[in-house]
Amino acid sequence: MLKYLRRHRTVLMVSLALVVAGLALFQVSGSFITNSPHDAIMTVNGEKITQAQFDRLYNQMIKQKGDLKPDEKQKLMNDLLMEFIRQEVFYQEAKKYGFIVPDQELQFNIASVPAFQKDGHFDQYTYLEMIYRVLGSTPAEFEKDRKKAIAGQKLSQLIASAVLVPDDIVNDRLAARIAIETDKKKQKALRDNPDILRQEIRNKEMNLVMSDWLAQLNSSLKVNIVSENFKKRLSGAPQPGQ
Repeated sequence: MLKYLRRHRTVLMVSLALVVAGLALFQVSGSFITNSPHDAIMTVNGEKITQAQFDRLYNQMIKQKGDLKPDEKQKLMNDLLMEFIRQEVFYQEAKKYGFIVPDQELQFNIASVPAFQKDGHFDQYTYLEMIYRVLGSTPAEFEKDRKKAIAGQKLSQLIASAVLVPDDIVNDRLAARIAIETDKKKQKALRDNPDILRQEIRNKEMNLVMSDWLAQLNSSLKVNIVSENFKKRLSGAPQPGQ
């Protein structure tokens, strides 16, 4: 996959939002209406996302952001929809390439989170209080989501690591940049710090590689909204009790 990505880069910048943009393109089914928080509200390439999962994160974000206007809440809901799809797709791809997150790695990751620490060290009571009271989740649910996120990060890092910038390219770009730069101080800065230019080039190349990869994922993405209630929420239709 990595060789393909490096050989077939496109100039089209495909953002994460575009991976899930245009719900009209998705295979949407209204086969049933969810009655339980543990029923699926949607599936992403066959994997279900439940109402409880979505609402848990939505309520967390509402608490963090405070008083939001109706249109702001609607935007937040749609942004979270994209985030759930992104995370699930990344996790599915990570599993394909054998990325797993052992329990020991998960424990180390959680222990490093400042919000779960007391006096600079992981504290079990602080962790549980944060999970139950602040996040409105359970340790099992939180740790499952955390594993997914870590696996997705590993895959992203692998893709990024495939992008290398040879010295000859840096030298050619550096010479061209210096040739058009009239400020002597900036010329000197470029000569003294060529790695800044190398990183700039690498960032652009990584964007192109990631864009191409996301475009490939988008071509086979199948998102089914299976809850009529959830479709109404996404459309901004009034809900019972509003």
